[in-house]
Amino acid sequence: MNLSKKHLEAIKKTFLVCPKGDRRSKFYMVRSGEVEEIDEKHIQRTFNGFLYIRKEALDHFFELCRLVEAELKKLKMTAASLDLAEAVIAMVVDQKRFGPLDYVSVINKANAIKAKLFIGIPAQSAYLSPGGQELLTSWFQIGRFNVGAYAWKQHIEIFGQTKKPPKESDLQDSGLWIAYEPGEVNLVSVAKDGKLRDDVCEYYLTIVTRYLAHLAQKHLEEDQQIPGALMAPTFDVDTIFSMHSLKIDAYYEEYGACELFLLNYHETAIPNNIEQLGSYYEYVSQFLCQANPPCTQLDKIIGIFTESVCFANKLLFEGKDNSAFVHYMFSLDLLLGGHEVNRNISNRAGIILSNVLGRDFFLEKKRLGALYSIRSKFVHEGTAVPPGKNEELRQICKILTEVLIRLRYHPEANKKKFLEDVWLKRLDFLAYAANAGIELHASYYVACGFYKAGAEESRILH
Repeated sequence: MNLSKKHLEAIKKTFLVCPKGDRRSKFYMVRSGEVEEIDEKHIQRTFNGFLYIRKEALDHFFELCRLVEAELKKLKMTAASLDLAEAVIAMVVDQKRFGPLDYVSVINKANAIKAKLFIGIPAQSAYLSPGGQELLTSWFQIGRFNVGAYAWKQHIEIFGQTKKPPKESDLQDSGLWIAYEPGEVNLVSVAKDGKLRDDVCEYYLTIVTRYLAHLAQKHLEEDQQIPGALMAPTFDVDTIFSMHSLKIDAYYEEYGACELFLLNYHETAIPNNIEQLGSYYEYVSQFLCQANPPCTQLDKIIGIFTESVCFANKLLFEGKDNSAFVHYMFSLDLLLGGHEVNRNISNRAGIILSNVLGRDFFLEKKRLGALYSIRSKFVHEGTAVPPGKNEELRQICKILTEVLIRLRYHPEANKKKFLEDVWLKRLDFLAYAANAGIELHASYYVACGFYKAGAEESRILH
């Protein structure tokens, strides 16, 4: 990246510490793109994100920020943004203490390293949550996350606390930990050379850590979707990441570490029997590992369907029964609808449920039709959803999730339009046969991802 003379001048007119006395009137202070006059009471001798810029250089400074942001994105730097661009400019400014500006080495040199993020749930929240204390001496893995005592042990090994085995009494100080490995992150090399001020490097790592915390929130939601759709207890991720004094500690190998507190104690963050989340995930992972290679459309559908079901679960646990019902029904439409009407969805769901549960096809089809009538009455007349219907739908969505997982074994599962061109058409064929009273060979059902009730293979999690 080549900088013009005006941008180099802007760097020279940017400082990390607050100017003194009458000189203040000639400067603005800038942080996260916000510009302020320097208040008389503002005295800042350590860098905490504020840059002090001579007023005549302000426009050129913001031009420089946008150029640096573009370059960081081009180089695929982790957390590339205007905030990160300001932090990198702060490094360039700090370099002025060592001689001529060398902005190229700051901006253009990067290292790819492995990072680890530790999410610390406050002890009080752990005590208040139904399943919090279970994780003091136990742990499980869910996707990219280790949860419980093992994460606590990793944390104390890296951050230099006591290395004694975790005890219940330690909960009062440490809380409960979730370890997250986001994979490789790209960081500017100069942040680890030891010459720059510690507070400048820490501010840079703080921005990266906040970005990784948002990524962790997204990934934790994703990684528990399939177990959640199979009715495993799941974390309320929004609740966890809105806690008062939630601790986020990040380790960046030779770059060092960064410790943050984010911004409400909650009683629902850790549900009862949370360890089932790990066992469900482990079983499903082993099952999928034996199946076909990644199937683009089917894997996408599994992700979308289970995300929708987990959102409905969340609404149900929050006591929003009517909204939960609508979202469960929407999940059925999403998976079984295609471009069809409710009658065809009832046929498709009916053929699956009647065989998996060992019930009459016509009764199951009638049951689905009744559920659609309940939705119609709620949407058009405001009639509340009767008790028990959400649990009924939750069980149906669990069975459909199991069927989707089994479909990964189908020899045609990697077809571009497997669901529309293969699976839904075969379900329609099975439903047509059932409506006509024709009994088909078991292989027809196996090809659609389910077995007759009573067959050992008809359950994947029991």
